[in-house]
Amino acid sequence: MKRVIFTNLFILITLISNAQKESITKEWQNTWTYTYLKAKPDQRSNLKEFLVKNWFAMDSIAVQRGLFNDYQLLENSDLSNEAEWDYIVAVEYYTKGTYQDIQAEWIKVRNNHKTVLINGLSFPELGGVIKSDVFAKTSYAKEDMCEGAKYDILKPFIGQWHEYLVEGDQESLYGNLSIRISSESCSLSKEFSMLTSSFSYETLGYFDSSSGTWKETYTFSNGGYAIYEWKKLNEEVVMELLESSFSTELLRRNRWTNVSENTFQIISQESSNASAELTSSLFRAKIIRSAFRETIDSSESISSIAILYGST
Repeated sequence: MKRVIFTNLFILITLISNAQKESITKEWQNTWTYTYLKAKPDQRSNLKEFLVKNWFAMDSIAVQRGLFNDYQLLENSDLSNEAEWDYIVAVEYYTKGTYQDIQAEWIKVRNNHKTVLINGLSFPELGGVIKSDVFAKTSYAKEDMCEGAKYDILKPFIGQWHEYLVEGDQESLYGNLSIRISSESCSLSKEFSMLTSSFSYETLGYFDSSSGTWKETYTFSNGGYAIYEWKKLNEEVVMELLESSFSTELLRRNRWTNVSENTFQIISQESSNASAELTSSLFRAKIIRSAFRETIDSSESISSIAILYGST
């Protein structure tokens, strides 16, 4: 078993090395908001602590849920009282609409947060927002020519997804899933995080030219692993289990069915014995794309920052 794993890793590393030799320059663009803050006299360090324990506590959850892509704290190197601003809170959004595109989900995050006072002081006692700017940031990087028929099976799944557990007529959000093709190697990768526990997994996949299929290795936060092979079955995509750290002689597969443009149903199936048809359903799930509006509101300003963090 170890030999098989090492062989797969060697193949994957070789493919990545070869792919990196055939790269071209591409660009992509996300939207950043810069919120400038000024501390009140002698409250600079307290304001920073407040931002970390409140604003960034909420931002970290937003990143986990796929609402933001990134957030950063910039500090002014001018420490004098005459400096126009002391900190910039920078948030990177996936879309041009920034806060307005995530408002409904963000309100849930904000309402679940309990404000942490710093030495008994709230945000208005520590500082305030000076201004807010919106920037379109264009990034340039070496990307591979990930084009061709072999990528067609992957393309419908690329993006950010909310994953729901389906039990009868009930659907409950239980995780976030990111699926992408690497900009460095044209390899496949997934990242999943569960909302109700610390469980997560990451994957790395490559196109096996000998079989003409994608093979994907999962590594789970509980220490386990599994290897799946992607196949097309009529209008569905099927991921068949090839090997795993859990012992089973039964056949297993996940069927991904396109329900609508931004929704897939996932049915995990298992055979009743080693040679039977895969008819027994282990669980049902659904993924819905994190789709937002594509318009930008030119009134993005300090007021929206107050809404975002609840003026806390």
